[in-house]
Amino acid sequence: LADLGGRVELQRKLLANAAACLRPGGVLVYCVCSLEPEEGERQAEWALGHLAGLESWPIAPAELGAFGFAVTGDGAVRTLPAMPVPPPAAGTLDGFFVARFRRA
Repeated sequence: LADLGGRVELQRKLLANAAACLRPGGVLVYCVCSLEPEEGERQAEWALGHLAGLESWPIAPAELGAFGFAVTGDGAVRTLPAMPVPPPAAGTLDGFFVARFRRA
């Protein structure tokens, strides 16, 4: 957490550069291996508020099959440590955040 602010700023630059490369209808998937809302949910909110022409493209639970339980109410994906991996596999997941965007 010592450099959370630095990581957030770098991720914003990466998001902005990636969004600038999108043609109309182009898709951007933002994914981080982090439990910090500043690197996940808050970044997605920032992108929608600051990157012109970018819109959320919610992920549907059906798209993730047995992992559909990880889709949030706003169509992002949030996994947490200790979430079980669906059978027949065993084990637990790590913490990830995924949001999908589309260029209008």
